Amino acid sequence: MIEGKVWGETVEIFRTENVSVHALTIRAGGYSSRHSHRSKSNYFYVIDGAVTVRTWRGEHAALVDEITLRAGQSTMVRPGLLHQFDALEASRMIEIYFVGLEGPDIDRIDVGGLRCEAEMRAKRKTSD
Repeated sequence: MIEGKVWGETVEIFRTENVSVHALTIRAGGYSSRHSHRSKSNYFYVIDGAVTVRTWRGEHAALVDEITLRAGQSTMVRPGLLHQFDALEASRMIEIYFVGLEGPDIDRIDVGGLRCEAEMRAKRKTSD
């Protein structure tokens, strides 16, 4: 389904429980609201055109960082970071939302190691 926006349109092309991929068509001069996501990261990849991505950080979001992306370039915005995109010309972009895993994500039962050559020979003989 195509979702109309003031700045253009977006189409969700893929979704799972932790990833969502959207194709965006942005009019020249179109820009998103300044917003943040509590748990999702944003990954922006420009197919064609030119898009500036701004992020605000620091106390009271007083510091502004910006990067201008052109075809084939990308950037990522972490959860909780106030951000906005702004098209310098008519542009198409892929936007990927994803939820990162909280690490560590492993419960070890024992510790790995390295077998000595004699032990490896013995294992090979028993498997023949």
